[in-house]
Amino acid sequence: MITNGVATGLLIAGGIANAVPNVFGLANGGSEWGAPLIGSGQATQVGAGIQDQSAGISEVTAGYQRRQEEWALQRDIADNEITQLDAQIQSLQEQITMAQKQITLSETEQANAQAIYDLQTTRFTGQALYNWMAGRLSALYYQMYDSTLPICLQAKAALVQELGEKESDSLFQVPVWNDLWQGLLAGEGLSSELQKLDAIWLARGGIGLEAIRTVSLDTLFGTGTLSENINKVLNGETVSPSGGVGLALTNDIFQATLDLSQLGLDNSYNLGNEKKRRIKRIAVTLPTLLGPYQDLEATLVMGAEIAALSHGVNDGGRFVTDFNDSRFLPFEGRDATTGTLELNIFHAGKEGAQHELVANLSDIIVHLNYIIRDA
Repeated sequence: MITNGVATGLLIAGGIANAVPNVFGLANGGSEWGAPLIGSGQATQVGAGIQDQSAGISEVTAGYQRRQEEWALQRDIADNEITQLDAQIQSLQEQITMAQKQITLSETEQANAQAIYDLQTTRFTGQALYNWMAGRLSALYYQMYDSTLPICLQAKAALVQELGEKESDSLFQVPVWNDLWQGLLAGEGLSSELQKLDAIWLARGGIGLEAIRTVSLDTLFGTGTLSENINKVLNGETVSPSGGVGLALTNDIFQATLDLSQLGLDNSYNLGNEKKRRIKRIAVTLPTLLGPYQDLEATLVMGAEIAALSHGVNDGGRFVTDFNDSRFLPFEGRDATTGTLELNIFHAGKEGAQHELVANLSDIIVHLNYIIRDA
């Protein structure tokens, strides 16, 4: 463009030069002053045209190159997008495969669950069986509870007989059987109460002080000898009680009673009333004439308890007296300071088989073994 401008300027200058008159009245002359300029301008214009054409070619070539670069870039972008789409397609295909596997797994689990359900609803050990078994076990459980509770109460009564009611009043008072829950944990409730009984026994069930009181009714009876009064009774006379001892003959049965409160055991060993005295064993010795291999028939009664006497020598009503026996001896656990001890000798009337045995009694000896513990 610059070259074209220069050429145009030269052509204008040549035109101006041609406008100047160049004839001076001579034979020679008439030359064109602007010819050099015009020629130079035209030459320059030709060069400018060549340059313009070369520039146009360069422009077209550069445009093609730019287009080639853009197309190459678009091609690379498209290739990358294809690669990305391929990766996405592969990922989706893997997800489809995983979903199909999940479907297969779910179908398998459903089939297993259905099989288990069918088994649970159709097998022999179904809900109906367990309902029946629960009812049956509940009935059996109650029977066991019903048979166990009295044993527990017997254990409590044994503790009361040994130690008194002070510590065990609250035990086995609250029912542990609940019908609403078919007695569930009733056994544990009974076991807990038994453990409390055991704890009380361990705390207070020590051996205590073991004492023996030997009582002669002949000594206690203040009016005459015991033998004389026995014979009066056998002859039908009435003898008034004396020293806590009573004698009587009723329905051919000789009776001798002893009021334990007259023995003064409540202050024995100078321990006072703060100690509790409970009977361990009571035995009777009957000094009388017995023939060879002769036994006697008598009973020793205190309250609702009774012991049978057979030989009358330190006789406590047991074949063998075992203080370590888990069973109570007759009258064991009773208060040694109160109550009435009654000796009954049968067939003591005039025609009775034991009349002579009773008539020859010189005394009645009571052997009282008792234990002193804290009240």
